[in-house]
Amino acid sequence: MNKKHILNLHFTFVCLLFLIGCKHKDSKVNRAFYFWKTSFELNEKELKIIKENNISTLYIKYFDVVWNKELNSTVPVAKILFKHTVPQQLQVVPVVYITNNVLLKCNADSINNLAISISKLIKNYDPVVKNNIAEIQIDCDWTVSTKAKYFKLLYTIKSQFKKSVTISATIRLHQIKYASNTGIPPVQKGMLMYYNMGNLQSLTGNSIFNEIDAEKYAPYIKQYPLPLDVVLPVFKWVKVFRNKQMIKLLNQTSLFELKQTGIFKSIDNHTIEALSTNHYKGFYYVANDIFVEEYMNPNTSLKAAQHLHQYFNSTNFTLALFHLHQPNLNEFTTQDIEALYTTFN
Repeated sequence: MNKKHILNLHFTFVCLLFLIGCKHKDSKVNRAFYFWKTSFELNEKELKIIKENNISTLYIKYFDVVWNKELNSTVPVAKILFKHTVPQQLQVVPVVYITNNVLLKCNADSINNLAISISKLIKNYDPVVKNNIAEIQIDCDWTVSTKAKYFKLLYTIKSQFKKSVTISATIRLHQIKYASNTGIPPVQKGMLMYYNMGNLQSLTGNSIFNEIDAEKYAPYIKQYPLPLDVVLPVFKWVKVFRNKQMIKLLNQTSLFELKQTGIFKSIDNHTIEALSTNHYKGFYYVANDIFVEEYMNPNTSLKAAQHLHQYFNSTNFTLALFHLHQPNLNEFTTQDIEALYTTFN
């Protein structure tokens, strides 16, 4: 065999090694949705989404924990009522939302008791939710000043469940970027919330997702030491402004619903102005209040997925969509939702 032939074989071998090394590794994506309402019932559209998109997990918010001024104590509110049975094929992850104010108001000595109370209330749902519970998630936008109490709370909650139960925590983008200050919660994994990254107080733009704000945080994701799942937005809300100051955030609301309650003037496709005083679900608005609708549609949600994919390098994780509520998903076809999940394959 001459020298030239040997060199050619060597070059071919090196190229093969390079191609093997560069071959894309398919990700294993567990498909999930959040359910964020106080009454658990699924309509035909929502059941169709679960079936046709092979959803395997539901993150169901069981209740919120807030601070009650009158009682000078923490109280559970917005407790879920299960009107329908959770489909047996679905893995259920109970979620508890805790306001940061709870941590600010609670003294350090009461944290253990709070954790035990939260754990007991979660377990109270076991006879109703018969699906196997392998994970429990705590959702809290903790800060530098509350991290010690929050981390103690998480540690104690973990001690109240079997070792086989995973405790996860939601992670916001500012907690990713400034992890050295906000700390890493003592849990097995985090759920990265890839939304709510813009200026909520602004009358313009989209504070749910926009690439300019996303780029300020996304490059830090790969450095985060905790294993991460991720949740992408498929929801809408309405911001209410009075004298150019945001005074209310109306969740699970559209301008169409608002227009049924009173008289409004259209400013543009996503902005209306109240012409008289009225109320909507207990919220009283007055003349000249401005209502701005922010929403995600198939195009913007896909942009969020594609942007995150540039910086998210996990190959075995859960991708959840927030949240399973038909008015949010009326514009989404089965193919639109499928595209969000397959972005990471």
